[in-house]
Amino acid sequence: MNPIRDLIEKMHIWTEAYNRGEPMVSDAQWDECYFHLQELEEKSGFRYPDSPTQHIDYVVFDSLDKFTHSIPMRSLAKTKSVEEVDAYFGDHPYIGMVKMDGLSLSLTYKDGKLVSAATRGNGEIGENITHNARVIHNIPQTIKVDIEVVVNGEIICPTDIFEKYFAEDYKNPRNFAAGSIRLLSSKECDTRKLKFVAWDCVAGTEFATFSERLNFLSLLGFDVVPAISKQLSTQFVIDWVSIQAKNNHYPIDGVVFRHEDLVYGESLGSTSHHPNHSLAFKFMDETAETKLLDIIYEPSRNGILTPIAVFEPVDLDGSTINRASVHNVTIMKELFHGTPWRGQTIEIFKANMIIPQIKSAEYYADSECDFINLPNKCPDCGEALTIVKSDTGVETLVCSNEKCGCRLINQLDHFCGKKGLDIKGLSKATLEKLIDWGWVETKSDIFKLHEHKSEWVKKAGFGEKSVSNILNAIEKAKDVSLSQFIASLGIPLVGTTVSKLIEKKCVTYIQFRDDVLNDSFSFANWDGIGPEINQALKTFDYTEADILNVEAVRIYFAKADLVKATTLEGKRFAITGSIGIGRSKLSEYIEKHGGTVTSSVSRKTDFLIANQPEDSAKYKNAIAYGTKILTEDEVLKMIDF
Repeated sequence: MNPIRDLIEKMHIWTEAYNRGEPMVSDAQWDECYFHLQELEEKSGFRYPDSPTQHIDYVVFDSLDKFTHSIPMRSLAKTKSVEEVDAYFGDHPYIGMVKMDGLSLSLTYKDGKLVSAATRGNGEIGENITHNARVIHNIPQTIKVDIEVVVNGEIICPTDIFEKYFAEDYKNPRNFAAGSIRLLSSKECDTRKLKFVAWDCVAGTEFATFSERLNFLSLLGFDVVPAISKQLSTQFVIDWVSIQAKNNHYPIDGVVFRHEDLVYGESLGSTSHHPNHSLAFKFMDETAETKLLDIIYEPSRNGILTPIAVFEPVDLDGSTINRASVHNVTIMKELFHGTPWRGQTIEIFKANMIIPQIKSAEYYADSECDFINLPNKCPDCGEALTIVKSDTGVETLVCSNEKCGCRLINQLDHFCGKKGLDIKGLSKATLEKLIDWGWVETKSDIFKLHEHKSEWVKKAGFGEKSVSNILNAIEKAKDVSLSQFIASLGIPLVGTTVSKLIEKKCVTYIQFRDDVLNDSFSFANWDGIGPEINQALKTFDYTEADILNVEAVRIYFAKADLVKATTLEGKRFAITGSIGIGRSKLSEYIEKHGGTVTSSVSRKTDFLIANQPEDSAKYKNAIAYGTKILTEDEVLKMIDF
């Protein structure tokens, strides 16, 4: 048993889930594991090349063009110790600034005009979101300089805006901002009220201090991260930064400390993971004690019941809270030392100062306690509940009644929503009415609603125009890509990203179903799909999906011109450095000939494409893993280009 290797693999699974927008753990739990991994690596004196402490593990979305950063955007070394901050900088002057909890962006200006904007991605390759940067109101489209300027910063949703407009539908400001800036429609992005805050730049003008660099950004018209030189003590800086973040409604998860002297800071060099001129201090979250009142359960579209802790109201970070998600049965047992009880003392914090979480619970209990046992019946339909354990040992409470009211409405809401077929007008409230009227019991019934038009137009809140618009949207939704159709089904762990991976391999729905039914076939053999997702794909009930495929929808080829060749079938490629025909074009050729292009090098990578030796994490990992390194020309010869 290798605890370091086990922890790395666990964090890789968490990272994949986080990048899909389906986080498995809280930020606090992630940070705890990160620091524990650091400790283990320090003690052993050994670090694996794929350790989260050594590189940025991130998946670039296929729906956006890839962008190669001219200057890598590395992560930061982290600590939770004020003493470590002091030791790190010694007697050298430094500044502290808000570490915002958003998504890092890089803006490039040439001849005073914004020419590109990209997410950090894996530090080397990000996603081109220039179209959305055009509609972020506080991003200057022109600046009064003739030199090329690269501005790095954070795209955020201010906490007051998030709470007012978006908190009901989204988990937290960070996920909301990250998803919004990646939208394909700039019009839709413009409605999300995002903000860009600059925290660094690279320009032709040389500066002596980092403060001068920030002042330069301010003069150019950017909103600049609140920053302060060390005054009195490191703790003073931390307190000052926290106040500034709160006053500006910035989502914050710590403080970034950086050497003031730019020349000295750069002389310290960097690792493949982080520069040595900076250190991120992660907050110990503000906590409050309260009493547990009850555990209630909220059903999902897959029949999983999420336990919600209800407790006596407490004030944290400027708001009053009285409930927090406990996520699943396994976490609930761990938090409450087996079985929770009413009146139990619990400690509450707000992850990123937004999301209520339970940090700890009173341990001791006697036989007189009012224990809160797991329910044996669904709170919505009254059917029996069962505990289902995943391959990783996570226990969830499940209602197996396929016709459970909550289950049905959540399934239909997903099927018709933006992550499904995106049928305009079929909101959750409208779907609830359709179910109450007895017109909708299955997904297929959505496509039969025209039969009820004469009755529908007479219902309160509807009319000829609104009903016609909904029916037209339903008709339009019948033409759907394979990836969109699979994503709409609500298969656990299978969202847009996984569905697109499937679409690359399976041209038709029938081909996909053949793979599902083939006992000797595993989706886990495909890059980007692990054993848990394979299990979900294999065990899902496709009865209704099969009916929809035959009777309702018309699944088209998303890439009609794609001719599947076997030249590179099953081969995994990664790319580093400068590519003559461009990375995106080379990736396109590889994928058209059956290969897969990944954003990082792992043990599963067959080839790294590099025209010359590189001082990059990919190149170093390829050497470490013994991955074959090819030039661009060698790859093109393989496909008879």
